[in-house]
Amino acid sequence: MLLVLATLLYYLLVLMVSRRWSGGHLEDGTSADLLGLRSVAIMTAAWLAAAVVAGPMLGMLGYVLRVGKPPTSALAAGGLCGLLSGDGWQALVLAPPWRLLAVTDPDQAQFFRGVLAGQTVKIVLPIVVLAWLATAHRLWRAWPMLLTAAVSCGALSAALWYVVYAAAGSI
Repeated sequence: MLLVLATLLYYLLVLMVSRRWSGGHLEDGTSADLLGLRSVAIMTAAWLAAAVVAGPMLGMLGYVLRVGKPPTSALAAGGLCGLLSGDGWQALVLAPPWRLLAVTDPDQAQFFRGVLAGQTVKIVLPIVVLAWLATAHRLWRAWPMLLTAAVSCGALSAALWYVVYAAAGSI
């Protein structure tokens, strides 16, 4: 329910506050507002569907982490870390840090440093939480399982994020 609420609130803010969908014009000079609203509606529906599917899955992984035995909890913790950090990994693969930092134009360099910082947080924060979970739930003995789950779920998540961005770009 939290993901559904967050999605609805985000797109409500897009509609009412940022209004990123409005103000454009087509080649013939007519307003592109209807196409912008169509795009917002499609992406709202897509993200709501994703929230309905992903929410219970993430909740189940959290439940398994809390009540499972150490090997099972390690798999759940690693899986959660990988799934949550996949977007950051995918972005860093498509735009490696050395390319972002090599930009010479001062305005672009500042923007790209901000992008790099954001992508780094998407990766580092789940890893920090994973280390905390491993310590709090005494999962260090199951470290190989935890690491295997984190890496494999991170790769799967990065691939899925690539597909999501490619699909969104084609709409």
